[in-house]
Amino acid sequence: MDGEGRRRPDVALIVVSNFLSNAAKNHLESFKRNNKPSFKLKVWERPDLERFTLGKALLLRKYDLCGDFEFLDILHPAHVEYLRHPPINTFDYFFEVLDRLDPAERRSFFTGSFMLIINPEFETATDPKRQTFGELAKGKITYTEFRKRCYEEAQYLSQHFLIQAIMFHELTGAFGCADRTDVQRVRKNMKRSLSFFEAKLKRPHPDPETIQGCIDQMKESLENIEERTAANYERYCAFCEKVVAPLLEEQLPVPPDVRKLAAEEEAYARKHGGAQASPGDPAV
Repeated sequence: MDGEGRRRPDVALIVVSNFLSNAAKNHLESFKRNNKPSFKLKVWERPDLERFTLGKALLLRKYDLCGDFEFLDILHPAHVEYLRHPPINTFDYFFEVLDRLDPAERRSFFTGSFMLIINPEFETATDPKRQTFGELAKGKITYTEFRKRCYEEAQYLSQHFLIQAIMFHELTGAFGCADRTDVQRVRKNMKRSLSFFEAKLKRPHPDPETIQGCIDQMKESLENIEERTAANYERYCAFCEKVVAPLLEEQLPVPPDVRKLAAEEEAYARKHGGAQASPGDPAV
């Protein structure tokens, strides 16, 4: 309240379900500049609302604001099945599946895992602008070395745990690059980054060549983002069909003690006219 007891606002809040138009934003800026209001003027747009409600599932569900998860419609069925029922695989079977892949395709599918499992040390770069991580790595980042390291790690961790870690890592990365429903958000973030580097280049900088290289690369990525995403989706589907689906089919051999127990239960059931064995029965 002011000195005369009248209520005066501290903040004027404008909430929109999507985004304000550029004309509306310009009008608000003009209003603040020309009127210099005593109150603060805030705008909440869709990204703000999404950030504020992140993790508040009950609130979103109460007001039917959960939205349509469009990306679910383009998940490959094998991906969904792997998420719902992760298989228990062995390294022998896993590498049998990988051995059937074309070498270039295999490297494309598992480049991230090759790096993480082999975990090489790197030389100090002598030409940072041109040398790649592969060139700086001490030792070879190859499929043969990847397989060797996996078997070595299996001395300390279960095989199926390591395989699932590799597969979840690669599935997340593959679909993240292939999500056609997320192109608008990615484009917006890239434009924001591009503006940042362009502003940086306008000021004195010790390495303007590198900054310009980043700008050129981002502009090229923005121009072909649709085509690149479509190509990544094809690669994601190929990964699901050639790697994920076969892994779902592995049938592990039944251990001898389990086979013996199953035979005893079957014999008990036949002897008692098909009755199910109970926990207190000797055969169980």
